[in-house]
Amino acid sequence: MIYLKKYKMDYICIFIIVLLSFVFLYFFFDLSQMDINVPLFYNGDDSFMGLSSTKMLKDGNSILVSDYMGAPFGTERYDYYSLLTYNFDNLITKMLVSITNNAGMTYNIQYLLLFPFIAIISFLVMRNLNICYYISVFGSLTFSFLPFIFLRNQAHIVLSQYQFIPLSILLCIWLYNDDELFNIKKFFKYKRNLITLLFLLLITNNGIAYYPFFTCFFLIITGLSKSLKNKKFKGIKQSLSMIAIIVTILIINLLPSLYYTMKNGTNEVVAHRSKIEAEIYGLKITQFFLPNKSLGISKIDDLITYYGNNAPLPNEGSEHLGVIGCIGLIILLLSIFIKSFNEKKDLEQIKLLSELNIFAILLGTIGGLGSIFSLGISSSIRAYNRISIFIAFICILTVCLILNYIYKKHLKPFIFYPIVTLIFLFSIYEQYPDIKPNYKYAKETFYSDKNFIKDIETSVSSNAMIFQLPYHQYPESGPVNAMNDYHLFTGYIHSKNLKWSYGGMKGRISDLWNQKISSLDIQSMVKYISIVGFEGIYIDKRAYTIEDYTQLENELMNILDTEPIYSENEQLCFFNMRDFNKEYYSMYEEDEISKLKEKILNMNYIKLGKGFSGIEGDRPNQWMWTSNDAELIIFNSSPEKRQFNMNFYISSSTDQKSSLNIRVNDTEFNYYIDLNGIRIDEMIILNPGENIIRISTNAPQVYAPQDPRELYLRITDFYNMYDDDILIK
Repeated sequence: MIYLKKYKMDYICIFIIVLLSFVFLYFFFDLSQMDINVPLFYNGDDSFMGLSSTKMLKDGNSILVSDYMGAPFGTERYDYYSLLTYNFDNLITKMLVSITNNAGMTYNIQYLLLFPFIAIISFLVMRNLNICYYISVFGSLTFSFLPFIFLRNQAHIVLSQYQFIPLSILLCIWLYNDDELFNIKKFFKYKRNLITLLFLLLITNNGIAYYPFFTCFFLIITGLSKSLKNKKFKGIKQSLSMIAIIVTILIINLLPSLYYTMKNGTNEVVAHRSKIEAEIYGLKITQFFLPNKSLGISKIDDLITYYGNNAPLPNEGSEHLGVIGCIGLIILLLSIFIKSFNEKKDLEQIKLLSELNIFAILLGTIGGLGSIFSLGISSSIRAYNRISIFIAFICILTVCLILNYIYKKHLKPFIFYPIVTLIFLFSIYEQYPDIKPNYKYAKETFYSDKNFIKDIETSVSSNAMIFQLPYHQYPESGPVNAMNDYHLFTGYIHSKNLKWSYGGMKGRISDLWNQKISSLDIQSMVKYISIVGFEGIYIDKRAYTIEDYTQLENELMNILDTEPIYSENEQLCFFNMRDFNKEYYSMYEEDEISKLKEKILNMNYIKLGKGFSGIEGDRPNQWMWTSNDAELIIFNSSPEKRQFNMNFYISSSTDQKSSLNIRVNDTEFNYYIDLNGIRIDEMIILNPGENIIRISTNAPQVYAPQDPRELYLRITDFYNMYDDDILIK
């Protein structure tokens, strides 16, 4: 009872935060139009990737393995390391989807709950720093409703979940002021140490490695500042101890992926980050101050438009700090020259916040410390602009500290409260980027997709395999015409027990098999997938031009002798193969089908290794770029050696004659190439298992300043290498 009475005002404030959060959301998102079952942002972008993970947690307990994607082999997503770095968020997803039993509803609830959740944690941090209730409530809401969360929305929900960033800054403040923190001799007797361990565990399991990485950076700066101030190494030791815990937790999280890589080899084509991407996705101070929407003031609106149309490297565009954040940023920059801040007890935190702010900008800015880290150590962290959300909290916290100081100086409440309320409310309104879900489109498309997949399920057997066109690599392959990157997840998201060909990890067997089958002529492709056991062909028409789709549809109708069915919005199409399969199987004995199936499932596979970019364009006009030292991996699934026709066209980017060296096992070939290119046509011997074709050249690099890849050689007309000598009727 005493405990409840002691914290009664905190509970009241938390209730107010939750209430105001949903009031703001109701008006910002016009929630009266929302269908809770339909994801707010349903357009095939990164939100579909998150939605598919939610569906995987509904179906089971893992977002790494599924038998319902990547058919006929299933999918294993261990190569995408970031999937193992937000376990707290996945735990919340699992809890919610277990209650709702609905992936779409869960996805909406989880995103909408972020607003009060972020605000509550921010509030508790501000209260820990003795900021008054009133300012803490509005300061935390301002942080929760930043443009960052609206612009990231459900597409980047793993970044929208920035609820633990206030804890990272609080740890820095504790580290700076508390000499007892992480004192080994009385570690477990000191309550704050245990709380710190909990905070570090939460921080490390959030933010797809970005937020833990930035937290480590801030801890280093804090420890260094404390050691220089006290002329002792204690601060460095404390910060390194915390960083060691973060790194240890992160390694433990990644153990499944690390083991998978040791067992199956490195996958060079997944999440490969160029060193130069730290520049492309670097921080731009200008964007701190530029709103993400029109303000109705012509000069400012013209400036925003001009900058958006003409500025180079616009990065991800979610860095605006809002009015309060911008005021805080200016104060922190000026505080370097104002000594009085250091002398006032209630403002002593501002010195540390100023240092963290300066170094955050130095790390994130284009050409800054992040670029140096990318060039010299690791390019895995590429989007340094994402540190802006830390800068935002630091700046908002600074304003709250100063307002709290003014409040304690007994400024008359009837003056203080209205002015502060208006400033915060205006800031929340100004920083809202005027993004509203397109409810009408989302609802129509969602139910059109849902009904279409239901029609497919009723027309095929349970657990049937469905082959999807076009072939599209997962993940991060970009849109194709009007089909967004993850639109092909539609089938899995809406089905109960069907197995879909899309979703196998690129560079692994499920992807390589689908890539190879899709490269065949239509008639051969249909016969191959029929023998393997697929019961239908699903087509996303948005990926095709009208002419290309019409040709594809006519060919399939002639081969399958059946009419397709369409979704209500006619964006999706399905060919049932049931009758075709029955007639086609009658041409073979049962054991013949079994042997052919085994051969088709165990064909040679071509895997792009080190230095290769992904396949671009549509067959027959496809191409690949390589670096000056690249590897193409041919996997011979046979237990015996076999011949293989290495056949492709390769060229450099200039008229300059350059040497080209190709090595395969113990065989070496030497050529000269230029802009005109040459045809490589060599019969080589493949050993069982992996065979590496190493391609090296002294040709000059292609000049492409906006492309982060290292481009030296262009390979075309290579799809002949995908064909096998499997004889079918």
